[in-house]
Amino acid sequence: MKKLVFAAFALCVATPAFAAEITVKVEGVKSQKGKIRCGLYVNGDGFPGDKAKVGKLVAPKGDSVQCVFSDVAPGTYAIAVMHDENGNGKMDSSWVGAPQEPWGVSKNAPAHTFGPPTFDEAKFAVNEEPVTLQIRLNAP
Repeated sequence: MKKLVFAAFALCVATPAFAAEITVKVEGVKSQKGKIRCGLYVNGDGFPGDKAKVGKLVAPKGDSVQCVFSDVAPGTYAIAVMHDENGNGKMDSSWVGAPQEPWGVSKNAPAHTFGPPTFDEAKFAVNEEPVTLQIRLNAP
């Protein structure tokens, strides 16, 4: 039995864990109020809204901040960022749905006339190497 347990442990230790780190530099922070919300999305479901696989909150300090996602498995992802200036936990929008708080997505994909960028427009690949992205906040 001990040999079986040791063999299983050795197999787990010998198998490399391929995970990367994603560093997102959010630029264009104009206000020091509220929090910067960064969301990591695995597919288009809910992008760029509230169905992020992993979310990060960062206090704004200066005109840029960083969000770091660790132990990210290889795959295809997208990032959505918003500056929740009033701290209410959501993107405020006008009566026609236009954002009222600064926002951005990976690849700095632009918004469409009647909606946000798509997951396909913002997606990027993650392998074993670290990934660094720059996202510029769009003014509301």
